[in-house]
Amino acid sequence: MTEKKEAPVSILFTIVDRGRGNKVTKLYSTRQLISHTHCVGEGTASSKMMDMLGLDVVEKDMIISMGKTELINCVMSEIHNTNLSESIKSSGILFSIGLSAINNIVASVLMDTVNEEEICGVTYMEQEGKNSLIIVAINQGYTDEMMQTARKAGAIGGTIVKARWSDGDKLEQFHGITLQEERELVFILASSKTRNGIMDAINEKHGLTSEAHGLIFSVPVDRAVKLS
Repeated sequence: MTEKKEAPVSILFTIVDRGRGNKVTKLYSTRQLISHTHCVGEGTASSKMMDMLGLDVVEKDMIISMGKTELINCVMSEIHNTNLSESIKSSGILFSIGLSAINNIVASVLMDTVNEEEICGVTYMEQEGKNSLIIVAINQGYTDEMMQTARKAGAIGGTIVKARWSDGDKLEQFHGITLQEERELVFILASSKTRNGIMDAINEKHGLTSEAHGLIFSVPVDRAVKLS
């Protein structure tokens, strides 16, 4: 059997409570992760949990970081196996995805900035192949209804990021679908057991042929860590 080779560079998604993103980037910088994109989003906790907390909307920070896969694995394992997450002081989740391609210059910078002797020696978590990231691009105003459908199919929650659609002429020309310019991206972390059911349910009620015009796809997640 051919052994799966790990991508040399990965992207790390970190979703934490609003205002904690700066703590994340500072922590990662001390671990030699140097490339970060900070996004503002909204969480979609279950209505039962929201009622318990007395909240209407859970505001979130999403930090998208790139780095050497070995280094990202190390950081995730360190957070998972130690009390390092206490420095962030937030609930949330981390998950990583291996990149299949990246600019040569960026890759060179990410690889060269890592001091091999300073990469921690903790063991990696056994999470490969267990999770997927479902991404739904949907018209604004349909996210709540879509998340209700996703939860009924097994989703625990998601994170919403505001977006804008660009260049949808081909869809309109060949399929008669006119996409709303103002869109929302919804990120849902799901297990391999629930992924297909969630995606099928969303597509059936909120897919491209519906008023929501949802575009749904998923990518495999290499590893995932929960912050508490």
